[in-house]
Amino acid sequence: MVTDEEQVEDLKKWWQRNGRHVTTGAVIGLAAVLGLRAWWDYQERQRLSASTEYEQFQAEFSQGNTDAVLRRGNYLIENYSGTPYAVIAALTLAKVHVDRGELPAAKQQLQWVVDKAKAPELVHIARLRLARVIAAEGDPAAAIKVLESVDAGTFAASYDELKGDLYVAAGDRDQARAAYRKAIAELNSGAGSDLVQMKLDDLGAEG
Repeated sequence: MVTDEEQVEDLKKWWQRNGRHVTTGAVIGLAAVLGLRAWWDYQERQRLSASTEYEQFQAEFSQGNTDAVLRRGNYLIENYSGTPYAVIAALTLAKVHVDRGELPAAKQQLQWVVDKAKAPELVHIARLRLARVIAAEGDPAAAIKVLESVDAGTFAASYDELKGDLYVAAGDRDQARAAYRKAIAELNSGAGSDLVQMKLDDLGAEG
């Protein structure tokens, strides 16, 4: 029968053999927990800070203070790129640049959204606007390429309607008709189908 003294002695020996590893594991585990908690705290601070910056950004935009909007919008993008606030800021900055006739700057913002946004809906919106900006620069063929080989999902009608517009601008009326017809079929008599039908009718009979 093992006595209490022998059990204590066995524990001492075990601790001598394994104590360092146990202590190291405990320290590592504690550090991991503390590190995770610090990361969560950091993420929360970032979220709150980004939210505050975005509120100011919205106020400046509402006031029409475009210089302030550009400064704060770029600050949001540079410092909070992983948040939805940065994506919305980039879309807003693109609009400001278009209004100011700064199409290359607008393209840069929209491409950033296409590359960085996590929400598919925002990616589609940015890509459609990017194609329009490229077309406004006088290159409808390049704009069409932006829309090709894309799984448009629920944005399919919007893609095809814009393709129709771009084909018209490029002088390819047959391709425009085909794109408009696809858009009308995808809309299935829903909102916007009448407008697309008008665009199709304006092209006249096929030659």
